[in-house]
Amino acid sequence: MKIIFSLINSMTFALSISLYLFNWMWLQMRVNVGYIFIILFLLFFIIYMLLSNKFTDRMKIMYSILLFVALFIIAVVSLGFNKIVVIAPAIIRNGIRLTRIPFSVFNTFIIIYYVLLMSLLIILIKKKK
Repeated sequence: MKIIFSLINSMTFALSISLYLFNWMWLQMRVNVGYIFIILFLLFFIIYMLLSNKFTDRMKIMYSILLFVALFIIAVVSLGFNKIVVIAPAIIRNGIRLTRIPFSVFNTFIIIYYVLLMSLLIILIKKKK
């Protein structure tokens, strides 16, 4: 459960920060933002692994859901939904160097990633009780 909680929230933070960094033209022309995404993902994963013991089970679910919804709304308001659908998979695709795979595959991966991990987190917490 600790790993699932860390995976969900590190992906959320890393992707939302990378979305904003992608719009910074100076940085985008000098550095692959996909690499920044991977570094942020690993950094936040380590932080959440260390801090996850401080959260109760109910707090883990609520924190993960509220964090995702809040950052998604902020991203949609500031960037627009059409940009997010293209930029988010572009960041991941460039970070792992799979540029031949279409955006739709990465969008599907992102959706499945969140649905599967949120479901697993909820199931594990319900089983624990």
